[in-house]
Amino acid sequence: MKDSIIPYTIVESLAQIENIYEMRLFGWVIAKAQSVLKLYNRNLKDINLQYALNLVRVTMPARYVLPDGDTNYNNIKQAFSLAKKTIPYTMMDYHGETNIIAFPEFTKKHGQKYITFVIHNAMWMALLDFSKGYRLVNLATFMRLKSTYSVILYMLVTQQSKPMTYGIDKLKAITGANTRPAYARNYNFLHKVIDGAKSELDKVSQWSYDYKAIKQGKTITAILLTPTYKADQQPPAMTQQMANHAEMMRCRLDERVSDYLQYNYGMTAKEVLIAERYLPATMTPEQQLTTLADIRTAALHNRAANIKAYLITSLRQRVG
Repeated sequence: MKDSIIPYTIVESLAQIENIYEMRLFGWVIAKAQSVLKLYNRNLKDINLQYALNLVRVTMPARYVLPDGDTNYNNIKQAFSLAKKTIPYTMMDYHGETNIIAFPEFTKKHGQKYITFVIHNAMWMALLDFSKGYRLVNLATFMRLKSTYSVILYMLVTQQSKPMTYGIDKLKAITGANTRPAYARNYNFLHKVIDGAKSELDKVSQWSYDYKAIKQGKTITAILLTPTYKADQQPPAMTQQMANHAEMMRCRLDERVSDYLQYNYGMTAKEVLIAERYLPATMTPEQQLTTLADIRTAALHNRAANIKAYLITSLRQRVG
């Protein structure tokens, strides 16, 4: 999977993330922004303005928020506190903050569990604003990590070639460890956060780091992070979730139309791409949705044995 471009302002905002479920949901929000970059072959500033005009409602399988090996759907609700987190954004001369997501919901449909949330206009501006720099991030690695500290430190060192020095208090603030009383002691911070994240990155990421504590007398005042890169270690393969998302990013359909096909016809990402071939590009998204809804009603009325095959056949007949 190719690296994704993440604004540095987003990296700086990760300190407020409280748990891995919030972090993974945020990861999927970032992935949505990457689909915009792939969809529009334009100057980044143009993308900011044009795509920011759209309010996006996202529906996704709830299991995507769960790390590998976690099957407890009750944990998903821990991700919903992401709606209380904010990101700074700039629009012309206006500087403000916007919620990362809004109106998160947990629903069941056709025996499947989903989460739905809204991404506001201003959030797109924040996700696509590279004026303060950026990081190139492998989202498959991002999703494989099980600690918020590992994700943040990965973001700091990935694709970096030069050592970086952070004041100890600054690094605690960047990682969000400054809000945890247990990490007020520098020894605990180094052992649990810095060593812990390094251990996980060494196992699953091409990018990791070595570090050295810088002291004044006996007091640790700063940390020297030296990025390390293992060319012989392949980045983690995409999970099926990531593969499905990668397929969906190739789709040129409006978000609402692709979501309708996925959740009302039960189509996979590849099947959505097939259906796309038979939906006239001259139709507006609203017209496409009306067509899909009409065909679905007819399929149910006629008790079609295979609703997906019924759709494709009907679309083929309509386009001649």
